[in-house]
Amino acid sequence: TAIAQNINNRSGTVYLCSKCEEPIRDRFVLKVLDRSFHPHCLRCVYCEQLLSSKCYLKGGQPYCKDHFYKQFGTKCSMCDEGICPDMVVRRANEHVYHVSCFQCIICKRELRTGEEFYLIPTDGRL
Repeated sequence: TAIAQNINNRSGTVYLCSKCEEPIRDRFVLKVLDRSFHPHCLRCVYCEQLLSSKCYLKGGQPYCKDHFYKQFGTKCSMCDEGICPDMVVRRANEHVYHVSCFQCIICKRELRTGEEFYLIPTDGRL
């Protein structure tokens, strides 16, 4: 996680934007680690959402929280989609599931806490 610092550029220092490589002549400069951005240039590489206060970096690329965890976070054992840390999940042994994915593979009924189920050991299906 990187915090995008909004630097008040009263000193007149000219920074180069890490995305568009143009000089930043705005009053405010977004700084992420050692890189500078125009406020309109710091965007998630996946969805283009503006990242004005917090971003996640991987391979030098900025991501919004949702897309960072979808790409690089824990994956659901049923659908293989990413799981964000603030999502409610179900766990079985070492497997993690979205609540809606914690279901019987035959009848598709969502399983609840305390219900008995059989876990297919090779692939984590229920």
